[in-house]
Amino acid sequence: MKLYNPFRLCSRDNDVHNSDDEFLFHEQELNSNLNNHNIQRLQVKGDGNCLFYALAEGLIYEMKMDPDRFRLQLEAFGLLLDFRLVDFANRLRQICVNEWKLNEQFYSQFVDTHKVSFLKEVKKFSKNGVSDSTLGDIVPLTISISLYKSQQNP
Repeated sequence: MKLYNPFRLCSRDNDVHNSDDEFLFHEQELNSNLNNHNIQRLQVKGDGNCLFYALAEGLIYEMKMDPDRFRLQLEAFGLLLDFRLVDFANRLRQICVNEWKLNEQFYSQFVDTHKVSFLKEVKKFSKNGVSDSTLGDIVPLTISISLYKSQQNP
């Protein structure tokens, strides 16, 4: 009987690696690189909102470190420091969805529109816990662009 290996990594070529040793090696490398840059690794729930939780953790930290400028910028998006992590993450998801709807022509280039409808992907991604969308890959880009735009148009 073959045992299921919960440690599966995918490479850029979508090759799946099932080795525990390989997984541990990558974990050690990641932890070493983070430590070298004095970055702490935090665990987040893997419930389809994990990228938003991670972004929320980082943005909340930055809001505390720069309360005058960065915090005010994020508050303009409705991102408040006293939000629970879940609420902050949900608001980030909504910011992405709004940005995609307002700028469909730009963001649709990141989706193979011959295979899927961009607006259907946006609708699917707007639901809490959904991460199995091609749009998940452009969340950091979308948040970055939204923050940049807000700096240009205070």
